[in-house]
Amino acid sequence: MEKISRYQLVLMLVWLALGTGVLVMPSLITQSTVTDAWIAALSLFAGGVISAAIAKLHVAKFPTQRGTAALLSMGGRGAGDILALWYVSVIFLVGSVVAREFSLFVSIGSLPYTSETWIAVIGFVCVSYISYAGIEPFARANEFVVPLAALVLPVLILMPMPLCDLHQFQPVLENGWLSIWRASIPLIFVYGLEFAVAIQFVPNLRSPDKLPQDILIAAAISTVLIAVVVILVVGVFGPTVRDLQYPVLELVRVVRVGRFIERLDTLYGIAVLTTIIFKITVLHLALCMGIQDVCRTSDYRWAIIPVGASMFASGLWFFRNIPELVHFIENVGPAYLLFSVVGIPFIGLVIWYVRSGLKNWFQHH
Repeated sequence: MEKISRYQLVLMLVWLALGTGVLVMPSLITQSTVTDAWIAALSLFAGGVISAAIAKLHVAKFPTQRGTAALLSMGGRGAGDILALWYVSVIFLVGSVVAREFSLFVSIGSLPYTSETWIAVIGFVCVSYISYAGIEPFARANEFVVPLAALVLPVLILMPMPLCDLHQFQPVLENGWLSIWRASIPLIFVYGLEFAVAIQFVPNLRSPDKLPQDILIAAAISTVLIAVVVILVVGVFGPTVRDLQYPVLELVRVVRVGRFIERLDTLYGIAVLTTIIFKITVLHLALCMGIQDVCRTSDYRWAIIPVGASMFASGLWFFRNIPELVHFIENVGPAYLLFSVVGIPFIGLVIWYVRSGLKNWFQHH
């Protein structure tokens, strides 16, 4: 079986959070608060803590099984199948949301006259190819991207700093903590809980017992980067950031040095498309492996094409435009993911303890 290191796992989880996080989180946060947006950005780590707690419980009870396989073991035939199917459907829906974000970003940012269906087809081909190669080659590809990100990211962060006005963050707590809490809900219960998908890769980890720590490391890195991005966006645009669909894209567009260095949005667009593809691939692999467990097959590769095609097609079908997508992320996603990522494993544990208790009772009587 293919194995990945802790370093490779952390990189995968960082792209899982930042793949669409850099694109969407600043806009989501600033709809509720502007001056205190940097405080709300820190809440992403709280979601990582919840995911790490779930992972710790999982590796303690099922150190060699995926999340879906653990649900099948806890619930047994019938109940276990229902719980695992629900969990698989959650990953499928999250993947559909991200696939739709991919097609929307390409359409709005680069190819406004190209059919979104064809854009989705291109994304589907890329994701399917990477998934078919396997998780280990994918993890190595992630490592290749890190040096490029290490060169590009500091430039994209440092260049807008002269335009940043710290007075945009005053007064602090202008609207109290309620607005910060509203801005934090999607970060905690949507993007933060996405880290929990790592339990689908437990059999592929060289150090599964370190999974909770790795999730915390990835969550800390992602939180710092998102906070820096939010500070830059708010510092440059101020209250007008609420009117921007992709604030970071606009931030990169205003950067210029002298007469020759400008229009860095092309570089930013390439980076965002790469990370979104990586994020969809992580979800696609987790979904195919979950279907492998549910269908009790020896391999997951047979599901790559039908699952990938369904994921991109459902993204186009369920979310026709940006308002529908934002409505799901802000109003439906938090409760849905909280119940699915936290509640479903809890229900499975309850069923497991009840089954174990009844089995012991009948053995003694």
